[in-house]
Amino acid sequence: MTESFGVNVKWITFILIYQLLTYRTLSASVENKPLQECYMGMKSGEIPDNSITATSMYNPYHAPQFARLDAPGTSNHGAWSSLTNNTSEWLQIDLGSNKALAGLVTQGRPTHPQWVVSYTVSCGNTVTDLVSLAKDGKPLVFKGNWDRNTKVYNRFPAVMFCRYIRIHPKTSYDWISLRVELVSADCFASVNPFI
Repeated sequence: MTESFGVNVKWITFILIYQLLTYRTLSASVENKPLQECYMGMKSGEIPDNSITATSMYNPYHAPQFARLDAPGTSNHGAWSSLTNNTSEWLQIDLGSNKALAGLVTQGRPTHPQWVVSYTVSCGNTVTDLVSLAKDGKPLVFKGNWDRNTKVYNRFPAVMFCRYIRIHPKTSYDWISLRVELVSADCFASVNPFI
């Protein structure tokens, strides 16, 4: 039966499927913009290599400048990997001036099963006044990756205005290895594209 109470069931099914697909599309975009249009320059190279620093690097093939989202991997490089695998490590990005940040996109190392499972974030106008993003007085721990290449989006609970942003890995799979992009708050209104 395709009609009930004068309503075409096929038409209602089509509308529901259309709304579901539209919702999913909007969930991955901002005001009909792809999320990629909100990226702040890690992937594109607009943020220069010397603005990406870290506490350490495993070797020159895993230097901080390789921490760019979607950086292709070879047998020697493809992500920032720390020298030690502990919670004192961090990756820092200098945006050159204060910018409005909405969140982060992360990936693991493309050529080996290594990634950051959880992390905290701090930011500030200078490296001496960095403040951790917190909830109820405790640093907010973000869920990271579960594989090498899936992009994981995390939106901050509030817009952060800062020049320097640090990502502090807390747990990792096999080793601290990270690729990242910053997401501009200028793109956001009411739609939340983050999972």
